[in-house]
Amino acid sequence: MAVATIPEEQWKRLVELSPLFQLLKDLQLQLKTWAGKAGFLGQELNNRGNSFVDVLDAQWECEGELIPLDLSVLNPREFLVYQHGLFLINTLHNLTLVGVQVLI
Repeated sequence: MAVATIPEEQWKRLVELSPLFQLLKDLQLQLKTWAGKAGFLGQELNNRGNSFVDVLDAQWECEGELIPLDLSVLNPREFLVYQHGLFLINTLHNLTLVGVQVLI
């Protein structure tokens, strides 16, 4: 089964309409408001070199090596999830919330 290629601008408009994206935008606004009230939006955020690792994430033990996957083997649902993930990571990067950018 082939997956249609969607132009990037059209893809962005579609993702921005998704309920998950709207929920994430609302969450970001709430966190920004709370951080502002707590005084964390000044000098405290300039030291981004100190990363935080969640307790649950720190318990993961990775084995082996990552092997690149050919996107043509993904089914349409997996490909949609992959594209959505790329969009979210790039959006977070553009908002300078993460230090990683994924190029499509």
